[in-house]
Amino acid sequence: MSTISANPSSPSLLSLLQNRVRLGEVRMSHWRDGQSPTLTCPATPSPCDSAAELHAITPSSIEEEVSALQKALSALSDELAYFRAHQARIDNAARSPFQTRLPPELLSAIFLASDPSDQTFPTTVSQVSQFFREIAFQTSALWSTIVIRPSTTARRVITWLERSGTYPITFELRYAHHDDPYAVVTSLELLKPHLHRCARAIFSLAQWESARVVEEWFTQRAEDAEGKDCGYLRHVQLSATHGQFDSAPGFNLSAILSAPYKVKSLHLGRLQLALDAPLAACTSIEELCISNYSLDFAIPVPRLLVLLQKLPNLASLTIKGRETITDMGMDAPVEGVPLAEPEGEDEEEGERRVCLPSIARLHLRFASREATAVLLSSIDLPNIQSISLELPLQGPAESTFVALASQPYTPTLTHVRLSGGSCGHLFNGTRLFSKLRAVQSVDLVGDPAELLCVCLGNRPAMMMPQLRHISMDVRREGAGADVLATLKNSLESRMESKAAAKRVDSLRLSVSGVVDGKDLEWLQDNVKDVKFSLDV
Repeated sequence: MSTISANPSSPSLLSLLQNRVRLGEVRMSHWRDGQSPTLTCPATPSPCDSAAELHAITPSSIEEEVSALQKALSALSDELAYFRAHQARIDNAARSPFQTRLPPELLSAIFLASDPSDQTFPTTVSQVSQFFREIAFQTSALWSTIVIRPSTTARRVITWLERSGTYPITFELRYAHHDDPYAVVTSLELLKPHLHRCARAIFSLAQWESARVVEEWFTQRAEDAEGKDCGYLRHVQLSATHGQFDSAPGFNLSAILSAPYKVKSLHLGRLQLALDAPLAACTSIEELCISNYSLDFAIPVPRLLVLLQKLPNLASLTIKGRETITDMGMDAPVEGVPLAEPEGEDEEEGERRVCLPSIARLHLRFASREATAVLLSSIDLPNIQSISLELPLQGPAESTFVALASQPYTPTLTHVRLSGGSCGHLFNGTRLFSKLRAVQSVDLVGDPAELLCVCLGNRPAMMMPQLRHISMDVRREGAGADVLATLKNSLESRMESKAAAKRVDSLRLSVSGVVDGKDLEWLQDNVKDVKFSLDV
């Protein structure tokens, strides 16, 4: 057997490999602990130690050491596999799914779909990550609504204006009841250099003095040459947050309706109004909403009619209030208001209405039982397409049905919504439904919904032949079975009739009580889109 001569000047190969393995284990232990590997290694063996180790080597010991080395290499391979898997998990966690899967345009759209009432969202989302911050800064519309309070600084306003780019701006001024009512002057002066970009102005005020400041500001800018800067303003919303406005003098709308403003949409809430018409016609207004339902304030019909006549392009009108009053008899002419001539057999002799040809959408809600009928009896709507009437739940609806049915152009309606009101005598309701020859969708709540179930299958003159979409909310307790059976029979009668009637495509029904499963199954089989809300 040959012997291995010792070379004291060089360490053994096996010893060097073992040192390398030990060095690898030290490094991998640091990676497992989440630490960076150290650059230190075991001390290099001395020549004397290496010579002694070589004299002690035998073939059997070599085999044992090779086996141990293979186990060490196998363990090192496992450590390397673990390291690579751990590194892959770290890399995947470092990459946001928004960055890898969603394009910036889609992420920007998600930002814009956030809750608009959360005014801190733009700054909050900008702090999530650098990528979110870049997308938020590139989305100009995200910074287009600037809320102004007494504590708002000029620096914040300028920052948001810069981030909004060239996007139209919405200025929202909010003042609480404990704020200085005249602090709104400072805010308006702060916005003055940027009014050329203002497309929407929202004033939420708690004190009448603040509303008066806004009125005077609009009036002053209309008189000054610099009022031309407001030509971009399209939407104005002015609302009160407290009830002390009841006893205050009325807000003068002519301040906003005057030139050089070209306001298209005007919303007024919880604010007593003077309803003074501007001297010249305001051709820009297309939408007017007066919502004073929570105030003990009656709408003076003659003044309202004069104001509406000054808005020749008004297409949408919404009025919500407690009551209507007439300062003079409706048969007497109102100064400045042309009256429509009586038309058709439904007009009583001597009855004349104010013609409002531009209005296509009308929404009325009054707490008084007769207020809606009074206003409907005073106007003529030749181009009306959609009408929504909210009546008191327990109040009789006959007078409203009569007023609406007497409209000469009721057959042009395509959408009707009636909420509340007790039908009482069915003749007036049936007479109204028989005139809705062009209506395509109805939304009925309360007694009118039950009345429609009966009228749909009327013969030989088919009612509402163009009707395609029905939404009904029956409030009578336990009426589910009767309503469903009547509705099923009426629709079945329409389908069997030779009259040219459109097939009902969608049905939304909310009733209470136990219903017949066969009637329900028939409706589901014969109506394309059916949704039921059954309160058993």
